[in-house]
Amino acid sequence: MTRAKLVQTPRSSRGYFITTTANTSLSQRASLEETLLNLATALSAEVVETQKNARGAQFYRVEGAGLIVFQSATNTILTLSQILASRTFTVPPLPNDVDK
Repeated sequence: MTRAKLVQTPRSSRGYFITTTANTSLSQRASLEETLLNLATALSAEVVETQKNARGAQFYRVEGAGLIVFQSATNTILTLSQILASRTFTVPPLPNDVDK
């Protein structure tokens, strides 16, 4: 399977485009946790562990997916999506991971 690409579409001749307000009532944490749980479930993980640091920031660990350290929600989502993608197609390294 070929990996999808991000493509910038041409500007509309009307000068605007239509968007949706679906899920805008969810908090950012609720949105991130919903995404995290969906990815963890797709990877057959049964539990996502959470931990708060001294400043109250939330961190997550998904041992069933092979993650043994706690990470922020965004980093956990990125890691889980990379694991899921690697099972479907070869994922190229991120620009920061390329040897110079």
